[in-house]
Amino acid sequence: MVLSLGYVAGYLGWHLSGHGGFLPGREPLYHGLSPVENVVSHLTAEPLAAALLVLELALAALSARLLR
Repeated sequence: MVLSLGYVAGYLGWHLSGHGGFLPGREPLYHGLSPVENVVSHLTAEPLAAALLVLELALAALSARLLR
């Protein structure tokens, strides 16, 4: 469950920060969009990434249900 949520948090964190703009020496790259528009743009342009994000959330929900 933690691994699945970590993947989702990492994906969103990476894209919301401008592809690692929080790292020293890196300039944020938002492609001329706001951070939220950047995430939406990546998820609509890459259907596999969107599907994997949904599957990771479903896996986390299933894991939480089984743990309960």
